[in-house]
Amino acid sequence: MKRILILLLMLVFSASFSFAKDFTVTGKVIDKSTNKPLKSASISVQSKRDTTLIRGEYTDKDGKFKIENLPMGGYNLKITFVGYITIYKNIMPAGSEIIELGTIEIEPDAVKMKSVEVVDNMIRAEIKGDTTEFNSGAIKTQPNAVTEELVKKIPGVQVESSGNIKAHGEDVKEVLVNGRQYFGDDPMMAMRNIPAEVIDKVQIFDKMSDQAEFSGFDDGTRYKAMNLLTKGGTLGYGKIYGGYGYQDKYTAGGSYTMMKGDMRLSILGMSNNINQQNFNFQDIIGLFGSGGRMSAGRRSMFQRISSTSSTFVQRPSHGPWSSFGSFFVGNLGGLTTTHATGINYSDKWGEKFEITGSYFVNYTDNNNQEDLNRQYYIEGDTNFFYRQISDNLTHNLNQRINGKITWDLDSSNSFIIRPRANIQSTDYIYNQTGTNLGQTLIDMTTDSLNSANSKTNSDYSGYNISNEVLYRHKFAEKGRTFSFEYNNAFNDNSGDTYLNSLTSDYFNQYVLYDSVQQLNNNLTHGYSHSGRAMFTEPLGDMSQLSLSYYAEYSRDNEDRSLFSYNELTGLYDKIDSALTNFAVSKTINQKVGLGYRLDIGKFELNTTLNYQFTNFENDKTDINPLLINRDYNNFLPYVRMSYKFSKATDLRMHFYTSTQIPSISQLSSVVDNSNPLQITTGNPELEQQLSYTLFSRLFTIFNDNRNSFFLMTYLSYTDNYISNQTFIAQGPMTINGYEVMKGAQIIIPGNFGRQLTSRTYSTFSMPLDFIKSTLNTNLGFTYTETPGLVNHMENTTENYAYTSGLDLNSNISENLDFSIGISGTINDVSNTVQQALNSTYYSLTSFARFNLTLFAGFFVNLDFNYLYTTGYSDGYNQDLFITNFGLGNRALYKNNFDLKFQVFDIFDQTKSISRNVTDSYFEDINTLALKRYGLLTLTYYIRPF
Repeated sequence: MKRILILLLMLVFSASFSFAKDFTVTGKVIDKSTNKPLKSASISVQSKRDTTLIRGEYTDKDGKFKIENLPMGGYNLKITFVGYITIYKNIMPAGSEIIELGTIEIEPDAVKMKSVEVVDNMIRAEIKGDTTEFNSGAIKTQPNAVTEELVKKIPGVQVESSGNIKAHGEDVKEVLVNGRQYFGDDPMMAMRNIPAEVIDKVQIFDKMSDQAEFSGFDDGTRYKAMNLLTKGGTLGYGKIYGGYGYQDKYTAGGSYTMMKGDMRLSILGMSNNINQQNFNFQDIIGLFGSGGRMSAGRRSMFQRISSTSSTFVQRPSHGPWSSFGSFFVGNLGGLTTTHATGINYSDKWGEKFEITGSYFVNYTDNNNQEDLNRQYYIEGDTNFFYRQISDNLTHNLNQRINGKITWDLDSSNSFIIRPRANIQSTDYIYNQTGTNLGQTLIDMTTDSLNSANSKTNSDYSGYNISNEVLYRHKFAEKGRTFSFEYNNAFNDNSGDTYLNSLTSDYFNQYVLYDSVQQLNNNLTHGYSHSGRAMFTEPLGDMSQLSLSYYAEYSRDNEDRSLFSYNELTGLYDKIDSALTNFAVSKTINQKVGLGYRLDIGKFELNTTLNYQFTNFENDKTDINPLLINRDYNNFLPYVRMSYKFSKATDLRMHFYTSTQIPSISQLSSVVDNSNPLQITTGNPELEQQLSYTLFSRLFTIFNDNRNSFFLMTYLSYTDNYISNQTFIAQGPMTINGYEVMKGAQIIIPGNFGRQLTSRTYSTFSMPLDFIKSTLNTNLGFTYTETPGLVNHMENTTENYAYTSGLDLNSNISENLDFSIGISGTINDVSNTVQQALNSTYYSLTSFARFNLTLFAGFFVNLDFNYLYTTGYSDGYNQDLFITNFGLGNRALYKNNFDLKFQVFDIFDQTKSISRNVTDSYFEDINTLALKRYGLLTLTYYIRPF
């Protein structure tokens, strides 16, 4: 703590260290024959004793370099550049704190030039084991670009407008910086807060658990991750910005990272009302659904088969101008004002400790409006629709703390400790008007069955705290290891929800009204403890055996008390026992595994057979008590295979199995009437579901590392699938003691047969030398088959989705940067209950982005986007042309300032429309979007070079 406090004080008061025993080396590298500076030449300071790398750096665009904080002593300076003769220089400070090497001339290597073509417009990639590494020095980005702009140009990587990152068809769950966490596991933090110019290499790999990485036995918890390697010698970088414009739009913020040896300290802050969110919103309370949409109206109860967003809400990806572009739910819909700040610290303390920690807090005000049109798959002579108009105002405060401590006791023993905490408080006002409609197919007349106007006021708070402790031990014999991992987690969510609703039931020429005034007092809390021990034993030089044991105990409590308004007392003091639930859920899970690993160079096999025993108990103790106690026994095999055809071609395959037991809410028979037109309840008869997944991928780099090809296939089969049973009340009825009106929907979970998902995705990348650009193409196919029950009729919904895309990214120079692309998606949806509702819908997206540096530091940014959709409901199809424009100057005060004027959505056409397909219905949603605005922004850059 003392060291952290000192570092914070240094940053706040802008103090600087000055050590008498440190010195600095400067110089400039040029081509001997042309006298032109050589950008991105590698400068390495090496120990004279064993050539160990002490510091590293790359030359800037003027060929200059500066390496600071070198301890006094003698070193070898190595200068390398592709196609040139390597230069070595002996450096000795001789009492001086600055050594100026002046201009260093290097000449082309005639021998190397015969086999190496020096080009500056192509991506150099290399496969290193499980990792694919890209050299950022071969990717041109505009000055002052953030890492997101760099990553977008990597083949097989996509950065969506929401900030979600996909690599080779999979979501990137974590972005590391030099192998260490950066503000926890939020990928967007690094993408939008680190400048591209400090990145040396980008690595993409499958991250395993710490225990699996140590033992070498995969436990199936892999996820896609990215590691950003920064350039050596970087001491500090950052920016401070502020902007104001049309309709009182504003943005302000800053970030700064200080690096000294192994220490890295980063702080950042931001405030704006332009939907700029350089982080993922975290929702531990569960009030928001996918994409930050409010989950009121019980839409989250449905199994979503596909979600196609036609959102053209373009947002700046960081404070100043750029190309517009766990519990994480992405950006919130609607209009959002954001305030956020955070600090991240990472360092090595001596030879035994490595520390990483971060604290991040954000506060958001969100105003959203939605227009929803839903149609159900109903057999018979009537179409059934649900239409809803809603608006909500939400205030949300999030805090998250992440840490990691690595303690190497000695060469054989070590600990890894990971504490985490997430804290959230939210209050919101939610208004909605919903209507159920029936359309007679004979004469196509549409009548309103019933409607409801409701207002919800909620105030919730909650926290999640977890800790992970891993002990690792290596025995003297190579391959013999022991490790033990302990985890605990604690959570608590509580709050009150006030509901006022007026329901209108249309019966012939009469209208029947019913009102509800109620208070829902909700408290959920729980904890879990688990441990996993693993022992590995070598079986010769090429194989290894493992034995593991896992045990977990978890307990969850749900206390939900619902009170109706008492007109006599003026209080909410009449308890409604039909809507009240008290339940305790306990789970004991034990797993024994035997594994075998074979590694014979090009081929590696990793397989484990687990036997799992689960005891599940759910004790409902309210007015209708019910005790559920079930035992489950499963054999869960896991197989991973990899084959390396060559250094540039790699094939990997995974097969794994998993189970999922029902939650408390899914088992509870208590009714949820938060939307009177959509009543939800649980099913005490629910059983666990069992899933089998097969995954494979092929990646190859060829043509002198210039071309790349990637192919991914995914197949998932789930037995006893937990889906929804949807019933349309044909008349007034009672469900679990609650009166339901005619036309209302009743949603109950149930077990069905199989659910199937199949996905194929491929990318191909190649340079186009004649225009110094890179061409990327992609093809994808997804098939989903999802069962359900609609009005007692078994329904299977199938969705065939075909995607393709092509984009061209320039690699000409920093002064001219452009990207042009087009992509399309075709969705073919069918169901077995009412085939007349089978449909096909399309979306086409194209874009062109140009960043041009003119004279005297002036620059222009142009961003053209076109969106066309068809096949949606009437009024929801789109034909939009979005144009963004920016003009500025970055040559102010030694190129450290830039001033820019930007206009977002010049023609004011932005919309946010999406389609969701489930096992029971399909729906189109029009969400409030940020419209045209302009900003004048001044930015000051703190540069590393």
